[in-house]
Amino acid sequence: SDRFAIRPESFAIDAPNATAGKDFNITFTAPMYGVTTAAMDYNETAGISFNVSIAEQNPACIMGTFTSTPSLGLFSFVNGSKVLTAQYSEVGRLDINISDLSKPCGSMYASIDCDDANVSDGTNFTADLLPIGLTSKLITIIPDHFDVNATVSNAGNGFTYLSDDLNMSAHLDLIITAENDQNITTKNYNTECYAQSTQYVINYDTLSITPTHNLTKLNYFETNTSTLGNVATTATSFNLTNLPKTIFGTDTNGTAHLTVFLNFDRNETKPVNPFDLTIGSVAVADNDAGGIGIPSDNATFVYGRVRAYDITTNTSPVDVPIEFEVYSTVPTDYVTGMPQNVLHWYRNLNHDSLATGKVIHGGFTAGADEIGVSKIPSDGLQIVTISSTDDQTVHLDIPEWLWYSSKYSYSYTLGSECNQHPCFNYDYIDINGGLKGVSSGTFQGSDFNMAPAQNITNKGVKVFR
Repeated sequence: SDRFAIRPESFAIDAPNATAGKDFNITFTAPMYGVTTAAMDYNETAGISFNVSIAEQNPACIMGTFTSTPSLGLFSFVNGSKVLTAQYSEVGRLDINISDLSKPCGSMYASIDCDDANVSDGTNFTADLLPIGLTSKLITIIPDHFDVNATVSNAGNGFTYLSDDLNMSAHLDLIITAENDQNITTKNYNTECYAQSTQYVINYDTLSITPTHNLTKLNYFETNTSTLGNVATTATSFNLTNLPKTIFGTDTNGTAHLTVFLNFDRNETKPVNPFDLTIGSVAVADNDAGGIGIPSDNATFVYGRVRAYDITTNTSPVDVPIEFEVYSTVPTDYVTGMPQNVLHWYRNLNHDSLATGKVIHGGFTAGADEIGVSKIPSDGLQIVTISSTDDQTVHLDIPEWLWYSSKYSYSYTLGSECNQHPCFNYDYIDINGGLKGVSSGTFQGSDFNMAPAQNITNKGVKVFR
């Protein structure tokens, strides 16, 4: 007589692809030969007659937290089957294994047959048929959603000058983070592991500009991938498509940072009243998950220009104020409280940095760099320093987004004229020869917040060309 074991044919694993941080089921079975039906009397325990393991398939990726009920390493089959309720914190590809191949013969389910001998020749029985075997299952874990932090900011202190070339722009800053169902960052969502290309839909409110405006395009530029495009101002959204997975980098730990520059097709001959651009939402998605961010701020766009004033002085060097103005034909909130020297043009009191526009160069001929322009604008004024004991026409080089003319395009090249860039007359008088007065324009005084030059400095409003 002989006692012997009849073991299941194999192990089987049934597990779906899952979402990080969400429960899913793993079903282990020990089926009978030729069928999927579980072997009813197989009630073995993990760690004793078989082992179960789980690992991240990509060695370059971190292993997240895996939990299950009952525990993966301690469960027992019940009539050849066991369902575990599991959860994994990360995204990735999980390799689930169940095997008794590494167990010593005496620990296997069929251990009673370890000492059997071959009937034919009496040699020791080979144990090839004793192990049940090895079964593996690969499952994919995807992010639950993207957290989208969206912020809209102006180029300046509460404003952005209209600029056709995007060198002056409002910013839409995005921080996109892949997260699991528990709102915990999935760090494996990066270039080296499991990031994908992503799609972006930026929705914005219909523009409200009075009166009828001449803007036709909203221009945008995404700085991370140098994606450039535009949409008609009659639209209310634009898309950034197939941004590569490299935006998540190899060390960003599940987070990408994007900046989108925004502005419109400014026409240097047709000014526009101040208006707001309100981004309603930013939707982000890959092939598996999505998310929406809603910015709390908006961008205010204004049409700007530089205005220069003629000056008569007996002092050299002398500081001369240059004015930054914004256009508005109606009492918009933006220009409330701002001084107005010319109909429809207001001094932009919020202009207080070089970044939003400045006098770049200045000279007594176009194209020259002969005057001091290093001072930072404040309250809509920038001070330039003129050193000359001769009468001069002073030519100014400025950013093109601060040029306005009803007829002429901007240029500061050698030989260009004062109808192509701002100019003003500088009249120097000898104190012994008496004052000549203002030589251009109608003298109206000024409200510049600056101390007068020594002795006498007269300013006249320069007729804008």
